[in-house]
Parts: sequence; C-alpha cells; structure tokens
Amino acid sequence: MSPNTHLRRERQLRGWSQAYLAHQINVPSHYISRWERGEVSPSPYYQQQLCELFGATAEDLGFLSPVSASLEKSLDPHSMHLPQADPLGRDAWRRPSTLLVMAVSRSWVRRCLVPLVVLLLLGLGMSASSHVLPQLSVPSVGSFAFTSSGEGQANTSEGMADGVVLHVHLGREPGMDDDAWLLPDQNNPEGVIISLGTLSPQGNLVYRDPLHTNLLLKHSALLITEQPRSPIPQAPSLDRTDWRAHIVIDQQDAPGTPYSLLDHLRHLFAIDPEVEAAGLHGGLVAWLAHNTAQLALLANDAQKQSHNARAFHQDLVRMLEYLDGTRTVAQDLPGLALPVNPQATIGLLTLFPEQPDPGYLQHIQNHLRGMITSPGVSNHQRELANQVSRVLDGITAQLQAIRKEILQLLKYQITLQLTMRTEHILHASQNVQRVTLEMMQLLAFEIPSEDDNVA
Repeated sequence: MSPNTHLRRERQLRGWSQAYLAHQINVPSHYISRWERGEVSPSPYYQQQLCELFGATAEDLGFLSPVSASLEKSLDPHSMHLPQADPLGRDAWRRPSTLLVMAVSRSWVRRCLVPLVVLLLLGLGMSASSHVLPQLSVPSVGSFAFTSSGEGQANTSEGMADGVVLHVHLGREPGMDDDAWLLPDQNNPEGVIISLGTLSPQGNLVYRDPLHTNLLLKHSALLITEQPRSPIPQAPSLDRTDWRAHIVIDQQDAPGTPYSLLDHLRHLFAIDPEVEAAGLHGGLVAWLAHNTAQLALLANDAQKQSHNARAFHQDLVRMLEYLDGTRTVAQDLPGLALPVNPQATIGLLTLFPEQPDPGYLQHIQNHLRGMITSPGVSNHQRELANQVSRVLDGITAQLQAIRKEILQLLKYQITLQLTMRTEHILHASQNVQRVTLEMMQLLAFEIPSEDDNVA
C-alpha cells in the first residue's frame, strides 16, 4: 500500500499535528501515522469521521483513488518535462492543490504547533506538478528553479530555497561532463561557490543543501561548465570556452528605487529587513503562511472553547494579534492586558496607510509591484506576480471581514456564530497555503546559452 499523501497534505494545510488530529477523532496518535504511511487504511467509520472533520470527500483524503507516487519517485529527473498549464486558474481554490507539498520539520511542529506549509517542487515540471516552470519564450537551453523542503529550524530562513532543480539540453563531448555551480553575488566575487553536481546524460539535476541552508541568501547565479570527467573538478573552469550556460539574477536597481529583482526575491523568500528588525528571521512568504496557519488553529480551538468564556476570549484576542500585529492591536483593545507573542509582532493586515510596518499581505504586494518593473524580470514572473496579486487582494478582503467579525464577537461576547466564521478562517488559511506554493514559481528561470551571454 502506498503512502496516503492526500490525508497528510490536508492535515498539514490546516496546520494540524498528528496528535491533534488523533485527539479530534479519539484515536491513538500512531493510528494517524500508520494511515499516512499507508500501512493500513482507516475503517469506514473513521473514514466518515475524517471526511466530516476535514469537510472533504473520501477521494480528497485518498481513500477511494490510488495515492500519488512517493516523493522520491517524483524527483526522478528522467520524468521531468516542461509544463503548459496556467498556474493560477479561475477555480484554483475550489480544487485540491496539484502541487507536491513537502513535510515540514518535526522541530518546527514541536516548537510552533503548526507547520509552515511551503513547499515545493516548483522546478521542472514533475509528473505531479504540471505547471512548474515557465514556457520558454526566448531561445534557451533549459530552465532552473530554487526549491524548498520546508525542513529546518523555526524562526530561520532554513528550508526555504534550500534546493535547486534544473534541466538543460546541451550536447556533450566524449569523456566530458556538464557540471553545475551556484555562484555568489556579482559584488562578492570571492564568495563561496557551491558545486551542485554533474548533470545526468539527459541534462537533469536535483540538488538539496544537506543543512537546508537558504541558497538565495548569498547566491544569485548559475553556471554550467563542460570539463573533463577525470579528475573530478573542484571548481568551475576559468576558461570561458568551457562555459556552456550561465544565468545571473538581475542585481540592477529599478529606476527610482533601492531594490533590484534579486532584492525583491530575497525579501520574499530569504530575508527582509523589517522582519529582522522585529526580531524574526526568514522571508515574508514564509511568515505569511506560518501566521495564517496559526490563525486557523486558534479559530478551531476557539470553536471548541465556545462554552468556556475565558478561553474563548483569549483565543479571539490572540487571533486579533495575528491579524493586527502586537504593535498595533492595542488600539482595538484599549486597557486590556495582552499576551506576549513575538511571532505576531508584524500583523497579516495593514490597518492604516502610513503604518510604519505594513502587514505581510501588503508588504508582499509591495514587492510584487516592484518586481514587475525591475530590470531582468521575465514575462513569466511578471504574469505570475499579477495573478498572485489579485489572489492576495481576495485573501486580504477575507481577513478584513474576519477581523471585523472578531471585534464584534469580542464586543458583544457572541459565541453562537463562530462555527461559520471558523470555516471562513480555515478557507482563507488554505488559500494562503496554496498561493504560497504558486509564489515559489517566481524562483523559476530560463537559462540562455553562453553564446547568448557573450556579445
């Protein structure tokens, strides 16, 4: 029996641990683990319980249809192909995500209760993700993308952009190999060069950093060289006639701004100065996904605590902290002693135009707008940024409505209407997780031949 990736994915999208899910249907934790590993299948009774809890069909949870191939199989470079589908269709949020989602680290689950579901395989169109790389619109020798495993320590940039996947179509001389290298920024020529390995005869390569270090933090260029198979090269050739392909993420500031395309991508996926100033670490996209997952977990708990006025009130206050940010939530709750929550220092929403630290949704929108006018941005990135921006507009409206209702619940101590509101919050959280996966495709690039780079 194959692993039930459907059940695991739906659980992770809601930010639920296996122990939490087991508690909801009154079974031991190891039952969930065995079901997800595919060792046994839930009985019809528990299948019904799970479907009701998730609000999903048996097929959605992997009980009726064959489960997709394992992650290792999907990573087989020989199955890669270039995609044709539109990444953000009209019904994107009405259907289960077709992307493979990597499991997050257990340490992140233990420390933060809900996983950062950001994931992966955006690269070169695997069989389970048919719309990962941009269609080639200019002469190109292939494509490459940064990928994310979701593994790593909490409150770091680890696990995001910690891998590379590429596919190229280059001829090869007998006795020679094509080797791939990740290069440091142009203004740091003596920085560390990372050997990604030797491409397969079909021109494919998948690399994952063993420490899950965010590769985008200090690297911004890819080089493919053709060098003798023996001895194994320890560095890229200095002879440019050995260079087969080379791409650099543009580092030229857009007119009138202090940011380049590389800056925008780093703020989104690796490190952002305002996040750092708040004592947090990592990119904007990761914190958007994490905090909306926390919001959904609190909403679910508040629904269960509706009979306990104190616990119910505490959950609502904590939800409002995630929406407003701890720096601004006091204006909504004057005179109330608020719980300390460093992870909610920056809110999901922006409450007023001149707010010194905009919420994650607005901040991401700012970088998307900056990206589309940056030198070096591709048509694929520009189109995807516009599509994602429209989706984020909808999510912002959802969360604004939820915030308004939470304030009403706090003001009038209403608990009877929370069931419907919880569904709205879970839906918004799932939309964020899915658009997070789509945003990862902004880290996909076409590779021009080295002949095109040399004037």
